[in-house]
Amino acid sequence: MRNLLLFLFFTFCTNLLFSQNLSINGDTVVYGDPNFQMANHLVVKNNATFPMNVLCRKTNLSLPDTITQTNFCWAGSCYGASTIVSPNSAPLAAGQSISYPDDTDAHTGYYDAFGVIGIARVEYCFYNEQNPSDMTCVIVRYDGSGTSAAENTIIKNNISNFYPNPSSSHTYFKYDLDQPATLKIVDVLGSVVKEIFLANPGVKTISTDNLNKGVYFANLIIEDKILEVKKLVVNK
Repeated sequence: MRNLLLFLFFTFCTNLLFSQNLSINGDTVVYGDPNFQMANHLVVKNNATFPMNVLCRKTNLSLPDTITQTNFCWAGSCYGASTIVSPNSAPLAAGQSISYPDDTDAHTGYYDAFGVIGIARVEYCFYNEQNPSDMTCVIVRYDGSGTSAAENTIIKNNISNFYPNPSSSHTYFKYDLDQPATLKIVDVLGSVVKEIFLANPGVKTISTDNLNKGVYFANLIIEDKILEVKKLVVNK
């Protein structure tokens, strides 16, 4: 029994160590109209000291109806709904991360509800082609449950997650606004370290060179009200 417990503990620690070689950030909750296609983007980073070819595996955990479907793009190609594992692998150098829209190999996931109201849950796993046990997974939630007019106003004024995140020199985010807004980035003590004026939908790149290593929070503010908060990690 003791030997069995030691073996299980060793296996657990080994798997935990392997899972740290790849990390995932990006959109894990997506809201949308079920009459239109929804999309998300994941940032994949190789934290290892060696290069690897990375495959992507998709698993539909739950779909609201049999007519709904998912598909994804990875390693420079987009695949049909029936594809579970990407035929192509994306080469990632040691320390390299790939993200949309900067890298053609980057991940994009799609969900087509075809008008069906409900929530879909999809698991995306990324792993080393030469060592499939070196795997990291994330669950993406596509919410096509429908919203009221008041909720649509809130969803309209929003910002995406930061890419890359953690950031060492720069990061960017997408924003969708129907009125001018201010993005205030504060540290864990609440001190404002950056203040950015935003108007009209777009993409904004910000430098993190002058920020100390640590955790920050970006507050989207309209008419003195905080509508959304996003976490930003600076790692140098």
